[in-house]
Amino acid sequence: EVTDTEARKVPGSECEYSFNGQFTIENLASETLSCQLMVYANCIDNDVVFNHDVQYIPMWGVKQTTLFMEKGELTQLEEPIYLLRSMAKVEVKLADDIADDFELTSVLVDKYNTTGYVLPSYQTLVDTENMDSELVFNPNASLAEEPLLFAKVENEDAFYVYLPEYDNANPATLSVVIDGKPYSIEFKNYVDGKATGENYNIVRNHIYQYTITS
Repeated sequence: EVTDTEARKVPGSECEYSFNGQFTIENLASETLSCQLMVYANCIDNDVVFNHDVQYIPMWGVKQTTLFMEKGELTQLEEPIYLLRSMAKVEVKLADDIADDFELTSVLVDKYNTTGYVLPSYQTLVDTENMDSELVFNPNASLAEEPLLFAKVENEDAFYVYLPEYDNANPATLSVVIDGKPYSIEFKNYVDGKATGENYNIVRNHIYQYTITS
């Protein structure tokens, strides 16, 4: 049990934090403590659910480690705790060789979840970096009632959006407008300009990039 914790950056570092607090440990047989450290980032009050329009992407990570507990001393974690982004990023852009001849004016997605879970799905608790990138899928069924517009990349023919995870059994479609004409893109692999294979689920910590070439 940890009480009265306070997080702060370690001086001189942009990515290391220390946590001051009191550990209450019953029947500690030695000065070592085997434990699992779980980290939430960009979460309000460690909430397990977030909205799609968050200012910062919620993240989560875990590390199994052994701490050497010496009263009054700072215990240093020897390895980093890697974090998974709880959202996916979707990008649509024009290829450089056609960007001067056409204008991509808007992109929207017609189906998506309005909320997502910060925590991934996992069968066995392992270190974050060892989790299967597909099996972490943990969507929160909260279908939006209205399409969502993408944000434009400044000074580029490109648009992007961050989305909570989405089970694409109810297929979502990207609607793009080029020179005033609407076109559709499916969440699938594309070969020679044609969609192939199964629908892609929208999975956390993934990026989906679509480049329009003709």
